[in-house]
Formats: sequence, structure tokens, C-alpha cells
Amino acid sequence: MGEIIKRFESKKNSVFLVSVEGIMQVVKVHESEEKAYFESEVLKRLYLYANVPKVIKVESNRIYMEYIEGKLAVDYFLECDTEEVKELARQMLSFCRVYSDQFDNFRLSDTNFRNFIVVEMDEEIELYGVDFEEREEGTLIKSAAELCAFSFLYDVDAYKKKTFYNTIASNCSEQEVDFLNDYIFNSLNKLIKRRRLNLNVKSVFEELVIGNGHMV
Repeated sequence: MGEIIKRFESKKNSVFLVSVEGIMQVVKVHESEEKAYFESEVLKRLYLYANVPKVIKVESNRIYMEYIEGKLAVDYFLECDTEEVKELARQMLSFCRVYSDQFDNFRLSDTNFRNFIVVEMDEEIELYGVDFEEREEGTLIKSAAELCAFSFLYDVDAYKKKTFYNTIASNCSEQEVDFLNDYIFNSLNKLIKRRRLNLNVKSVFEELVIGNGHMV
């Protein structure tokens, strides 16, 4: 596998940064060969149309891939300014759109900001998707709603959360915004229950969506 440099945080798999003949690579160890094959094929398909790590090789239940050096999108979101939030939201939505376009009736179903890496280049950023174990049937709007729901639960000021939401909503039609808001409420409810957070989903939703002028 090469010399292990560090182990990345991952709930489902073992993910390592390794040095192979002096070249930094990421090795993701799946539970099974089938799961490794599935994700590697998704990566290869997306590599033609979006920013994802290049697959170097697949051995048994291991995927060797290009190392993308940058910040987790969650860390970038916590520290970036308002204009940078807008660009982050645009690129995240664009990435989800590419996924939906490439896989027809399926959508990217795990839009946790930890599954994206932001590479900063002077005044610009490039967003990379790095985790594709899961997908489900559904529309792009559901993925967009989950992005908003995750953003609402991070420890940043309300204005930054509203800016993220407004950027997503402004790229949707009026009818899509109605669906977006419904899905946000449902996604928020699931996330709050899953994380056992002491938050009232209705209050969060009313402050950041309805109070933002986007009625359902």
C-alpha cells in the first residue's frame, strides 16, 4: 500500500494518505470489492466532467487515487466571507447538477460538506467531490436542499447561512424553490434527529427560509 503518512477521518471506511515511490496518493479501503468497484466507476465517469480525484488503480477492496491538497469545504465555509460563500454555493450546486446529469434518475445523496475539498488559487477556488459511496433515485433539487440543510447546522452567523440558501434558491425556478423548501424542511428534520441536536426544526426553518422571504 505504500508508506502511510496519515489516516483521514472516515466513519465507513479506512482512508489513508500514503507515499508510493515518492508520490502522494490516497488509498480508500472499502468493506468489499463490490463497493470499491462501484465507487471507482463513479469516479472514472465524473472525472470526464467534474473535479474529482483521478483513479490510479483498484486492487481488491482498495481504491488508489490522486491526492487533492486543500481544505474540507466545511472548514472553508466556517471561515470564508460572504462573497466566497456565494461562489462555494454555486460550485456545490453545479457539482450536484453534473452528477445528476451523468447518472440520469440518480442524485448525489451524501452532500455533507466534509465530502468536498476546496482548493484555493489566488482569488478563485476549485471545488472537488471526493466521496461517492452512496446514491439514490431522486432529483437535483433534493441534493440542493440537503446542501442548504447542512449549511444551516454549521456554527456560522445566520447571514452567512442565508447567503448560501439565497444563492442556491436564485438558481432555481419558482416552482423548484417550492420543492426546495419542502425538501430543506424534511432534510433538516432528519439531520437534527440523527445528530440528536437540541434544535427546533420549525424555528430554524422559519428564521433562515421563511424569514428570508421565500415562502413555501
